[in-house]
Amino acid sequence: MGTIRVLSGSESNSFRFLLASSSSAFLTSASALLTSSSSVVLSFKKLSLVITIKNEAKSIPTLLQSIEAQSKLPDEVVIVDAGSTDQTVQLIKRFQKRSKLKIRLFYKQGNRAVGRNFAVNKAVGQGIAVTDAGCVLDKHWLKRIT
Repeated sequence: MGTIRVLSGSESNSFRFLLASSSSAFLTSASALLTSSSSVVLSFKKLSLVITIKNEAKSIPTLLQSIEAQSKLPDEVVIVDAGSTDQTVQLIKRFQKRSKLKIRLFYKQGNRAVGRNFAVNKAVGQGIAVTDAGCVLDKHWLKRIT
């Protein structure tokens, strides 16, 4: 996980955080934090993007394309499949072969929380962004939240 240092006058407080998906609740909370401080320093040596999936053959190609089109690419994309029975995994593997993204695909039975926790543990980045397979990311999403 990454660290946000909130600098207020001569004080410096640090805390660990996980970048959440593009939900408005998270963005509102982050905006409140950013505007309530004198300055905020976000710095990561590596940024991991975490996705949990199950039977997302209809949506996964569009999500992967939106990740590849980011103005700031993640250092890795960690995808955890919970046992897809459609073409989801095959589509990801096909995309991996031609993509500039470093995609790490794992299998872990369980619900979304189990998959997400597993993915976070496998991620190498200090910053971890999380999104869902049904999303299409704005081109500057990762750049804006990091």
